[in-house]
Formats: sequence, C-alpha cells, structure tokens
Amino acid sequence: MSNQCLPSIQACALRVARLEANGVPDPGANNLYVSNQLVSITPTPNYREGQEFNMVSGCGDVILDYMDDPRLRWWDVELALATPDPQLTELLAGGDVVTDGDAVGWASPALLQRTNPYGVSIEFWTKQVDENGDLDPDYPYLWWAMPKVKSLRAGAKNAENAAMNNPFVGGRAVQNENWYDGPLNDWPVRSDRPLIYIPTTHLPTTACGYQSIPVS
Repeated sequence: MSNQCLPSIQACALRVARLEANGVPDPGANNLYVSNQLVSITPTPNYREGQEFNMVSGCGDVILDYMDDPRLRWWDVELALATPDPQLTELLAGGDVVTDGDAVGWASPALLQRTNPYGVSIEFWTKQVDENGDLDPDYPYLWWAMPKVKSLRAGAKNAENAAMNNPFVGGRAVQNENWYDGPLNDWPVRSDRPLIYIPTTHLPTTACGYQSIPVS
C-alpha cells in the first residue's frame, strides 16, 4: 500500500470499551458503547522537556551547553458529546446509571473516590478527503485508537438558553500492550502505543445504549 497524503475532517463515530485491571477489554454486558454523538475529541501530546546541562569556566567560557531530548509522557485527552448520555457518561467518567421506571439518568461519583480506576479504550473515526473534495474511494475514513485512557472526568455543564455542553476532561492516553486487537477483535495492526491510526473502509454501527464485549 502506498503512503496516503490526504486531509482528514470531522468526527463521525466513537467507540468506548471498559477495561480490566490488566488493560484487557472487559467482556460482558454494559461494557461497550458505539456512538454518533461525538462533537469533538482532542488528544494533545504531553512531553517532559529534556534536561539542560551547562558549565561555564571561571573566565566565562562556555565549557558545556547541552540539552537532552524530550520524552513523550502521555497524550492528554478531552472530548465533548452532543447529548448528556447517562450510560456513555458512566463508561467514560465513572459514577452510576440510575433509573426510575423507563427514565434513565446518571449520578456523579461519590466525593473523594477514584472515578474510573482501570480506564477505557477510546476509538474514533474521521473522514479522509481526496483532492476533489470527496471521500477517498479506497479508504474514506481514518480509524484512531487510544488503547487505554485513564482519569477522564465529566467537565463543566451549562444550563442556559443554549445547547448544554457535555465535555469530558483530564484524560491521559497511555500504552496498553494487553489491548491486542480491541474489544471486538477487529483492530488490524499493532496496538502497543498510546495513539495509533489506520485508514479504513467503513464506520462502525452506532446505537443508543450499552453493548456487550464478547469473550475472546
């Protein structure tokens, strides 16, 4: 396959999977969500700057002037949803889904408790556009994966004469060698890095509500 040099636009789908303590996608009901409600997602690299080493002689001559290379620590992750979805909020940021008959809501985590100790994996899909402004006929989408995102929390909400914000902030995407081929056994390449993407031909099927992760 030749290298692709195409721009990417928009955010079309989101898939979130609950993880076990060892980073493996947790099989069972209520552990997966595939949504078309993603408004935006922003992974930002977080680097530790390289250490500087300097030495000057008693006469003012520079003897040593060296700076070590920076090291990637993790990717900071923020995202926003179009709707205050109770089940997807619980999966991303902890807390509890609450029900009253057919009514489904969300309760925040209790004070001073760890919100989501094992983290989740997050995948999202963007469009890939060719030189004619159309979706690329061979690989119309980019499939992005973050095999382990820790520390996500629900962000500030607004109640006013405007659409309510549904942000999630504070996430850290780190390496996860135990994610393997993902929650549905369909990730096609290596997954041992904090952020990976690959061109793909299709989007996942989205739905409102939890889904299950099958036993591998």
